Formats: sequence, C-alpha cells, structure tokens
Amino acid sequence: MVVNIALGKDGMIRITGPARIDVKRGKILLVGASYGAGSSVVIHSLRSYCIKALEETELAITLGSGATVEEPSEGEEVLDVWLKICDDLAGDLNNLKNIEVFVVGPIESGKTTLSAFISNYFIQRGRRVAIIDADIGQEDIAIPTTIALTEPKHTFVWQRDLRPVKIKFVGCISPQYCQAQLMIALNELLSESKNNYEVIVVNTDGWVTTHQALEFKLNMIKWLKPTHVLVLDQEIWEYLSNALPSDIKVINVPRPFKVKERSREDRRRLRAEAYRRYFSEAKDRDLNIKDVKLIGSCLLNGKKISTDELKSLVKAPEEFINKVIHASKYFNAINIFVENIAYIPRIEAVQGYEVNIVRPQDIEGLIVGIVDDKLRDVAVGIIRKLDLKNGIIKVFTPWRGNIKALIVGRVKVSLNTFEDSTRISRCVI
Repeated sequence: MVVNIALGKDGMIRITGPARIDVKRGKILLVGASYGAGSSVVIHSLRSYCIKALEETELAITLGSGATVEEPSEGEEVLDVWLKICDDLAGDLNNLKNIEVFVVGPIESGKTTLSAFISNYFIQRGRRVAIIDADIGQEDIAIPTTIALTEPKHTFVWQRDLRPVKIKFVGCISPQYCQAQLMIALNELLSESKNNYEVIVVNTDGWVTTHQALEFKLNMIKWLKPTHVLVLDQEIWEYLSNALPSDIKVINVPRPFKVKERSREDRRRLRAEAYRRYFSEAKDRDLNIKDVKLIGSCLLNGKKISTDELKSLVKAPEEFINKVIHASKYFNAINIFVENIAYIPRIEAVQGYEVNIVRPQDIEGLIVGIVDDKLRDVAVGIIRKLDLKNGIIKVFTPWRGNIKALIVGRVKVSLNTFEDSTRISRCVI
C-alpha cells in the first residue's frame, strides 16, 4: 500500500517498518541525515524512526505488512534534542583533535539509532567517522562474539547495512562472562584507530541493570577515557555523572518515544543472519595442530599425561579408559578427550583435582578467533572437527591468509541453522 503524505516545514511523522520512503519534493531529516527530492530510504521491519520535514515536503510511503505511519504528539519525539546534542559535540570537536563518544543505555533504549544519528550528522559535514559496535550479543556490523569497527563513507539508516573494517574476537555473547576480553578488545580497537578518525562513536551493549554491570561500564569509561558519554537512561546517567570527573562529559539523552522492541526470537534470528552472512564464502581448512596454537584450550595447553598416570589420578571403568584419545593435566584439572560414547560414566578424581571430559560433539561448532603471525585478530572460524589421532583441526572460515593461532570461544554455532548456544564451562576444550 502506498500512502502519500504532505508535511509542512518542521512537521514530523513516525514510521514503523517494513516501509520504503520516496521523497517526491522537499527535504527530510532521518537518523541524523538529510534526504532531498528523488531520494529513497528503506526501513526494516524491526525498526521505527521519526522523520522531520526540513522544508515543505511530499512523500510517497510504501508500507509492508505490519508497517505503520503516525503523527507524534507534541513533545513525544526527540529529534530536535538530539540535533542540539550533535551541535554541542561539533562545537567541542572544533577545540579537539578528535572526539570519542560512548553511547550507554539499557536494551531497546535507542542506542543503535543514536549512534547512527551522530555518525550521519558528522558524515554530512565532511568529518571522518568510525563506529565501533561493542555489543557482542547483538553485533550488527560483524557477528556476535566480536566487536567491530566500520568507517561509513555515506549516510545510512541501520548499522546492519555496514561492513567491518576491523574486528576483534571476544568469544562470548554475554559481557558478564568475558569482561576482561571485551575491555581488551575495545582498548585495542580504539588504540589502533583513534588517530585515524575525527569522530569515533562506540555503541555499547545493554548490560546495565545490575550493580556489576554498572561497575563494568564505569571501569570501561575509566580505562578507555572517552571524551563524551551519552546515556539513554536518567537513573544510569545520575550514577555515572556522580561517579565520573567533570573532564568526561556525561550527557543525559532522552529516549525516542517509540522504539520497536525485538523479541527473543527476533534477536536469535538476527544473530543467525549475521553468522550466515559472515560465513557465506567460508571454506574448510585443515590445520596441523603442531603449527597452530589453541589459546584458551585446557586440553591442548596442559601437560600430556600417559594412560598409567591418568589411571593414578582418576577412577574410571576400563572401557572408558580404552576410549581415551588424549589426556592432559592443566593445574588442578584433568582434561580427557574421549571417542564418541553413548554415555559418560561416573568418574572420580583424586583429592584436589577436577575432571573435564571432552567429546568430539562438544567441540564441533565451537566458534574461534583467528590470529595471524603477529597475534592480530584477523577473522573468525567455526571448528568442524578435532582429529587428535592425525593431528588435524578442521576449521570453517572465510579467512584465506596465514593462521598461527585459534582463540577458543564460549559459543557454539550450528552450521545448518547458524543458531548459537552458549557454553560457560571453564575449560571448553
């Protein structure tokens, strides 16, 4: 269905996708960017945006199933406030070499839209802009388990339309389980990039609703030292502004009146789409375990132990011991790689040790970061098979270059559906 709408200068409408907007006459502001006559913009089914007419405007809006167009009530929309914040950021940039803007807020508070709004504002003013998507659970630019940097050359509506310039592997999709890895990855991206851009916008995850989460955000700000922190929540803004020195500008940003909330199923589907897109040109690579290190593997980084030593450390049925392919001792953990077996019998370790049993199916689908000879993150892969008898690990990855190490993640991805599941085990492999 096509709806024709005429807007006077400063008039606003709110559109929930799926929809296509064709500007027939005039000029509009959408997600921080202006679009003139002849422009067309697509709004995804999971997005909702406010549009402002910058002059008298005529629009033809094609609505898909479930799409809506409505006129916001006075004071509902935040476009003008966001524009004022961008103007203030531009004023600060005139006195600085660059600015680093952290966007903080709960899930579905408008962080992604605000990040795009700021980026588009500066892109249209000729500034060199980078966006870092630091939401490892709902990564839009690359894939979950990573954070990524992109350099948009042109204005855009949704970050998922952008492609990564750099990625850093973190290895999990819940920040509470990998705080150190996330902090290090973000620090590396900022350190490598801050001198190349005038504006860096960091879109953070929505983990903010517990004391531990807020302390993590505070530590992130403390160690990474952004110039500005934009907070899409009054209570969180009060906490951060009370805790941080005045050198860091902590700005309370109003939320959009209507943010289209994504269900758990929507989020799962978006993650699967991101994996499928990233691995669309991936191929299997057989890697020699002697040539490739596994960072974070208790099984392969531990001291290999013989069958006799294993028997002295654990009590297990003989038929189980006979199926053991590899065993190692990693501090107080006895790691056992065993052939596919119908069930795992009860196994007791001597006092002071714990047992970690790994089967081939436990490893298949495990996501890994790929590292080159300079220990740089270059890509992501999925383990298809670990063949310790022949010393081969088969990895599915789009990376064609040299591989010196694999970083073991805590997420498994199905190569049939590309849906993920989380493993929290201390020793994944």
